Amino acid sequence: MCQYFSRLMKTCKIEKATKSFFYCNFAYMARRNKQIMEHGIDKRDVGYYSTPDFMAQYIYEEMVKLNPAGSSVLDPAVGRGELLKSFIDSGKIVHGYDIIDYPNRLNGFIFHHEDFLARYISHKENLRRQAYDYIIMNPPYNSHEHTYIATNKILLQSYFKTGATNMYALFMQAVIEIAKEGCIIGTIVPQSILFTRAYDKLRDKLLQLCDICQIILCPTNLFRHNGANVDTCILILRKGKNNGNLIRIANRSANIATFKSLLKQHNLIVCSLADIYQRINNKSAIFVLDCPPDLIKIFTNYPRLDEIFMCGGGVSTGNNKLFTSFEKREGFEVPYYPNVNARFLATPESFLCNDYMEQYRGTRKFIVRHPDKLECDGIVCSGIGKSFRAAYLSKEGVTGVNAAIWAPKEDVLWLISYLNSSLVAYLLKGIIARSHITTIGNVSSLPILNLTDCEKKTLGRISKQVINGKLAPEDAIAKIDRIVYRNINLSRGTRKMIRQFCADIIHLV
Repeated sequence: MCQYFSRLMKTCKIEKATKSFFYCNFAYMARRNKQIMEHGIDKRDVGYYSTPDFMAQYIYEEMVKLNPAGSSVLDPAVGRGELLKSFIDSGKIVHGYDIIDYPNRLNGFIFHHEDFLARYISHKENLRRQAYDYIIMNPPYNSHEHTYIATNKILLQSYFKTGATNMYALFMQAVIEIAKEGCIIGTIVPQSILFTRAYDKLRDKLLQLCDICQIILCPTNLFRHNGANVDTCILILRKGKNNGNLIRIANRSANIATFKSLLKQHNLIVCSLADIYQRINNKSAIFVLDCPPDLIKIFTNYPRLDEIFMCGGGVSTGNNKLFTSFEKREGFEVPYYPNVNARFLATPESFLCNDYMEQYRGTRKFIVRHPDKLECDGIVCSGIGKSFRAAYLSKEGVTGVNAAIWAPKEDVLWLISYLNSSLVAYLLKGIIARSHITTIGNVSSLPILNLTDCEKKTLGRISKQVINGKLAPEDAIAKIDRIVYRNINLSRGTRKMIRQFCADIIHLV
């Protein structure tokens, strides 16, 4: 491998820093704290997880429908070739790149035993001249913490302008740029490309250069058998702008059996880009799939949380082992909520050191945000988990990097009820933040309804009953939902959809 790259460097007129990049990162080295071994290869190390046959067949069929006359195919992260069988069987000329020559690799295609990203950096124009009719891939899912990226961040940023330093984002930019006009691109990628602000520039590039033909959210456990816990989607694109093409979409199936049936029947929803690409917050637009119009209107008809209330984070210690204690003891007596474990009233996950303000002034990585708000009653929100929870935050308590809301005393209780409503659960986890992470920015973007004084009073009373142990949270949410739905006059169909989503939120986010 190193001998191969020595020859490559002699033939490529590229800068010295780039040569170092190729040599040092050929193996896509990753963190070694967790390994998933198969045939002696750590799958986490290379970010490779095999694609199920039924998905490969579906993507092949849909790509060929869009261009029946195509003859040449590229897979830039080929693995064992699962995505290529039908292309090979149909007689197409297929090229595949990979850093590893896997055992039992599929035969019948031209294999390039090299790093496609290195090839892109050094020979972008040569790749463009190949003029592939189809590009198909299930690229590595390694994150920005990956050694390959972390070690060469500055170099990568000079070649990849999307701002998303994630392995699959690098592959996405590369294939979009080398694809010829009319090339059909089929890919399986993490769904974060659709919803996350970090991928704003990548979404912009995708929409500038391509028409979207299909978006399908995959089941959350699709790659679980491979040891991967990642939420993915199928994207099928056409290079070039047809302007006004219809898009076929499918929201997340709750299980793989339903997903297989969906693909087998090709039972997708047809819509336009304007139907699904929405400016949900003031800073970026995201994809919103299969969402009733009356819910989309909420984002345009009502103010956002941070336009009314103060929303931010609290304390980040930089070293929880040193500055927190799981048990309350001398010197560690400040209730600490780096996440929320229950609705309405949460118990602290740990206890922060009493002298945390002194630590803030004297410890470089110890951060205190909004110190003027830390001794005020407020609301603390969950930051981790596919469900969303909001609870009362007493002035003695401190939140972590998860969202805290500081509202006037008369607004705290009704706002807790509203934030625990099924409507908010859907708006947040079904639209704004389809992830197990909920950021301060996500919570800040929530629309706040124009509730009447009477409704606020009733909602506040419900929160108080739960906090005092007189009402179960589940019963409270049922009461809250009735008030909220009545306020905005939601249709029965939309209520049913929200109810179904909340009942299986773990699988549908």
